Amino acid sequence: GLHDWIKRTHANARTRLHLFLRLCRAVAYAHQRLIVHRDLKPSNVLVRADGTPCLLDFGIAKLVDANGAEEATEHRFLTRAYAAPEQLNGGVLTTATDVFALGAVMFELLTGLRYSSLRRDDGTVTRPSTAVQRDVSTARTNAAQLRGDLDAIVLRALAAEPQRRYAGAEALADDVERFLDGRPVMARPDGALYRIGKFARRNRFASVAATIAVLAMIVGTGVSLWQAQRAEHMADRAERSNEFLIGLLADANPFDDHPGRRAPPDRLLDNAIARIERDFTDAPEVQIEMRQLIQQALVRIGDPRRARVLAQRNVDAVRAFYAVGAPEIGVALANLGLDEEQAGDASAALATYTEAERLLRNAGSSFVRDHISSMTGLAKLANAAGNNADALRLHEAVLRERHIIDGAESQDVAMDLMNLAADAFYAEHYAESEAIAAHAHAMLVKLVGTEHARLIYVDNMLGLAQANAGHVSESIATLTAVERRARTTLKPDAPMLGSVLGSLGHARSLNHEVEGALAALTESRRILELNKQSMRGRVTMRLGMLQLAEHRPEALATLEASVAELREVGGGGGFLECAQAAYGVALARAGKAEVGEKLVRSARNDLRSGKDGASSRAGDVDLLLADLLQRPDQADEALALRQEAFGIYQRIFGMDHPHTRALAATISRSTDT
Repeated sequence: GLHDWIKRTHANARTRLHLFLRLCRAVAYAHQRLIVHRDLKPSNVLVRADGTPCLLDFGIAKLVDANGAEEATEHRFLTRAYAAPEQLNGGVLTTATDVFALGAVMFELLTGLRYSSLRRDDGTVTRPSTAVQRDVSTARTNAAQLRGDLDAIVLRALAAEPQRRYAGAEALADDVERFLDGRPVMARPDGALYRIGKFARRNRFASVAATIAVLAMIVGTGVSLWQAQRAEHMADRAERSNEFLIGLLADANPFDDHPGRRAPPDRLLDNAIARIERDFTDAPEVQIEMRQLIQQALVRIGDPRRARVLAQRNVDAVRAFYAVGAPEIGVALANLGLDEEQAGDASAALATYTEAERLLRNAGSSFVRDHISSMTGLAKLANAAGNNADALRLHEAVLRERHIIDGAESQDVAMDLMNLAADAFYAEHYAESEAIAAHAHAMLVKLVGTEHARLIYVDNMLGLAQANAGHVSESIATLTAVERRARTTLKPDAPMLGSVLGSLGHARSLNHEVEGALAALTESRRILELNKQSMRGRVTMRLGMLQLAEHRPEALATLEASVAELREVGGGGGFLECAQAAYGVALARAGKAEVGEKLVRSARNDLRSGKDGASSRAGDVDLLLADLLQRPDQADEALALRQEAFGIYQRIFGMDHPHTRALAATISRSTDT
């Protein structure tokens, strides 16, 4: 039966829906021949080895006339758990009766729960997404996957009144097929916003232009709704918003291949912004909302520089429209701070976020999420500058506020946990970082599935933590999947793709995949440099150190660049001193032995005397100096340096990490000789 097939295959939701679709087609075939089954249930469905469902027990089926009325009825046997209300009440049976049973089967396929146990006397149908939230122990699908289209399809199939259900199994099958194809389903209201959303999901990667246009369309629709609530004299503004929407549709149609007809992304964005400024001069609050939505979308698709221009324009508009000190100014500043940080301008972002946090701190419940955004931005900047204690304090405050408004689980809570994992990572508590990131990953998968864009950020953190905790093969698997998702979701040169490639390059280098590591780090550096990201110096340093280990001639120039890049952003965490030491070794190998050794020793002294003297970078610098000491009279100092580095690695990484194991082998060879 159907239950046996599910237990045997552990099929996911889409696979179960494909099988259900074939079952609907089989019932529709019977309906076309004027036969109603009347006892559809999982035990009457046999699933062959190839996944084909077969309907059993037509023994109590009946004939209907061409208009759907009952013509000849056999015995009224039925299974109450799957019986329609008209069956239970002795009413007329039609093809809609089988639709109800199919709806009950679909409910069970998606939730793992029997619909009859949730059936209400008043005929109200329990939504599948509501059912699984109440009984997560047996649910087969999470609520987020069911909410929306699947809820609507099941509710329509299970409607108490036959006339409110699908006319027959064929109509139900068609709607399930629409869902699987990503098209609008008939069970949902036929609104413009809904259709736009379905179009966006089907054509997510058609072009950047389409992405921007979809977001602008959402804004336009929101404006129309907002305006509909205003007095009659606002009707002309609603008309203008519709014209705005129509114009953007024409500009952005990704299927229009007529030469010169479709606007490229840059011109499309310019056109959208120009229309906002031109058509809504008498509604500055609407302009602010439009700019903000488009600006946030640009960040998500990896265009922070354009987003920054729009965000700055919005800050100016908000300052002009609202009173001094208004929390709305803080909201606009928090958005601008994100763009400044993404564009690599850490000093500007720090000032912007600081002002935003001050304005939003006591602004009330309506602005809690914006206050959280400003604190999160400040924490990220603190981590980048090596101020890990400040970052941890801010992130813990964020999570406390988030729990108050969201409870223990939400997408945003998962992102806050990711940030705490980053704090643990920067403090070099790698096992703790991995555990927190894994918790964030599990929460997101439970809430939104395995392909959500937020997993790019969470799993990048998880992969990095896995690598530094010594779980290198797991790290490479995680980060390879993240790279695939990032390349198909983000712009080709999005900053986050650069971060992911940097993480993957680091993991591959730990696994001695030299060429793969060099390729990933090289592409990462190019993307991060293009976007002026503050983390580019660390990636450049990793690339240069790998080139140095492989005796590549380009190591000297790469490491020189890493020193300059790290110095530009403050070089916290001991990375600047480590880059200087590596550069000193490269100089020594290039024939400037005295200058190079002096630079390495100076970097070591600076690192040891600073707050990062006990970090793993101190061990890295010890090994760089040890490798530089080649004369026989320097052998004892080199061994002492390696032993000191071993103690650091053992404390931070543990004995199972590749760094620690490799160094232990080197020391063993040195003492044996």
